[in-house]
Amino acid sequence: MHINMDAIRALDQPNFLRFLLNADGSSMIMEPYHKLEFQSIRVPKDIDRNLRRCRFRCAKLCRLFTYALNWDPQMTYRIPGKIIPAQKIVVFDMTQAKIIYGSDSMN
Repeated sequence: MHINMDAIRALDQPNFLRFLLNADGSSMIMEPYHKLEFQSIRVPKDIDRNLRRCRFRCAKLCRLFTYALNWDPQMTYRIPGKIIPAQKIVVFDMTQAKIIYGSDSMN
């Protein structure tokens, strides 16, 4: 999973990020969290502040999205998000997910 660094910075670079998928699968929020659980990931402490995005290893969480949203597990998806600084969340519109063919198209 790749996350735009602007989104992580808007959340004040927390130690963990939690992802909550809406029951109907239409949206998901990312928020700061206080511990590591199934729906959360650890934010590396040594993130290069010049990066545009940060890569996270969270295969179980990605498999959950694949299953819940009936996505093709062989594909990679880009999901647009909107940073809401006042609430310290990022809202992703899961209905706007686009299939990406290969890692080269992520640049």
